[in-house]
Amino acid sequence: MKYLPNYYRWIYTYARPFVKGTVMELGCGRGLFIAQYIRQVKRVVAVDHNEILLKQLNHVFAGHNLQTVRLDLSRPWGALEGLKVDSIIALDLLEHFQDDQILLNKIRTKINPGGFIFIKVPAQSRLYSEMDRASGHYRRYDPDDLYQLAEYEGLEIISIRYMNPLGALVYRSRNRKSTNLSKTFLRPQLRFINLCLYILPILDRLPKSKGLSLIGVFRAP
Repeated sequence: MKYLPNYYRWIYTYARPFVKGTVMELGCGRGLFIAQYIRQVKRVVAVDHNEILLKQLNHVFAGHNLQTVRLDLSRPWGALEGLKVDSIIALDLLEHFQDDQILLNKIRTKINPGGFIFIKVPAQSRLYSEMDRASGHYRRYDPDDLYQLAEYEGLEIISIRYMNPLGALVYRSRNRKSTNLSKTFLRPQLRFINLCLYILPILDRLPKSKGLSLIGVFRAP
């Protein structure tokens, strides 16, 4: 994914109004999305289980107000005890948990009143395939799935929308492969795709189109 920086810029166009104050990103990885917003917020709490990646983040974002936290999100969240933030970001995270409601409940406890939760998940349950299983996904989501998760936690639903309809078509053509989607492309192909990402966001505006991902924005009462 490091060869697709425009993909993260695309996601940020949807996240920008809801990323403010103290922001916590769960499963932050290499910080490819953090790079989109770290200069616009007060503080970033970057959470991941990979110690090497967290050390790299501290180096890359030296001089910024960044706190890294090593945490296996499937275990108790003692390392986040007492922490409350204004925005929480979870990109392609919920699908990796067998009980996604428990995870969202934990997320809910870390948000300040009136704060925003920005979630991205793989879309269209009927597309679930060997590629998802190889990527460690328990499921793909339809809009009603996110509605139910959010309503159970008492979250206000700001929006739930599809993203990347062309990606859904590509996924259908490759979903018999037992690997994650990005590994089905060669590096030059990824660079070409990155250039195309200047244009592809326009397709999100097509009426009734269903994309490869769902983006949900929720607010704590």
